[in-house]
Amino acid sequence: MTKLNLFECPNCGEEIHMELSKPLPASKKHLVSKSDDTLKETQKEEISEENKKPEENFKSRKAKLQKQIKDLEKALKNSCNSEKLTNMPWHHRIPPAMNRSSGRMYSGENMWLLWRICKENNYSKNNWATIYQWGKMRAKVKKGEKSTLIKIFIPQKNFGQIELENKDYEHQEQDINGFFVRYYNIFNADQVEGWYENTNQTSIWENPEANPYDSIDKMLEKLGVKITHSGDRPEYKVKEDIIKMPYKASFSDSHERKGIDAYYSILLQELIHWTGHFSRCKRIGSNNLSGESGLAFEKMIAEIGGAMLSTYFHNHVEVRLENTRYLATWKKIINHDIKYLYYAQNQALSAITWIFQKSNILPIKIKEKPFYPLNKEQVAFLRSIVED
Repeated sequence: MTKLNLFECPNCGEEIHMELSKPLPASKKHLVSKSDDTLKETQKEEISEENKKPEENFKSRKAKLQKQIKDLEKALKNSCNSEKLTNMPWHHRIPPAMNRSSGRMYSGENMWLLWRICKENNYSKNNWATIYQWGKMRAKVKKGEKSTLIKIFIPQKNFGQIELENKDYEHQEQDINGFFVRYYNIFNADQVEGWYENTNQTSIWENPEANPYDSIDKMLEKLGVKITHSGDRPEYKVKEDIIKMPYKASFSDSHERKGIDAYYSILLQELIHWTGHFSRCKRIGSNNLSGESGLAFEKMIAEIGGAMLSTYFHNHVEVRLENTRYLATWKKIINHDIKYLYYAQNQALSAITWIFQKSNILPIKIKEKPFYPLNKEQVAFLRSIVED
């Protein structure tokens, strides 16, 4: 019997779902499925040579991961500091990174790291799982494929209860902040064979062949979103709980994109704002932010969330001219402490998983990511950065 437990990484906001288990009494040992044991033995044969090497090799790989994260965060900051209008990291498309077995979204630094690896290796989907999880889906890692190392944080008091999937490819160590750091080796969907990807997600690099707008409209209808068309300023009106959009004809085609793509990209940003209502994700008001800092942070959440949804459906992220007033503020926030980028993206992921779960638009089950508002210290620090 297992009990689902949830933790939050104190450093990057990574959501951690682990299965906590009690050992079976000796009298019930015979109830354990032999098929699982056979599966584990089969998958052990597929573990790459890098995972069979001594502990010294793991330490070098851990150091390599730390360098990757350091380089990643430097690249994210450099992108923000660019003089280009489309300089924020999420302006360049960012599909959610998902564990294909559990239906949970990776967050924190893991999300950006996995996206970067997708780009470097030209993977068509941002879907991942451990070798054991792929085996559960009857998939087999292709010969010669290299795994990707990620890390999560687990409270020390719970660590002894956590069941290892396979000690050969999971590693852990004690952290100075009262947490254990668990390192997982995962593989992308393009690195395995023998399974069928039952999802409508378009390839990361290609424009969708089918009409993606029908899927978006169907999703909005299932969610019960009220949309009105008038004027030239898109916005979510909180009191009326309505999204106000200009008419589709107001978005003209250009040499860079189609007007219809721009319309839906902005509409999906407003949908993220819509999820903040107290009857949904309860984000508006819960962050205890107001003034310029509150607007800037909520706009960052909406842009990141809108970019994720746009990349999932039709691969176009529209850069809104009216939001350029926040660029300097976003740059200031991320340069001071990149964790606030992770906080914003995790709140955006909470909205996205809520949308997918409530609309049931996907053929696969998505686990909803709980919403964690900023605490008092985080709010005070954000205000000091923005209003300084």
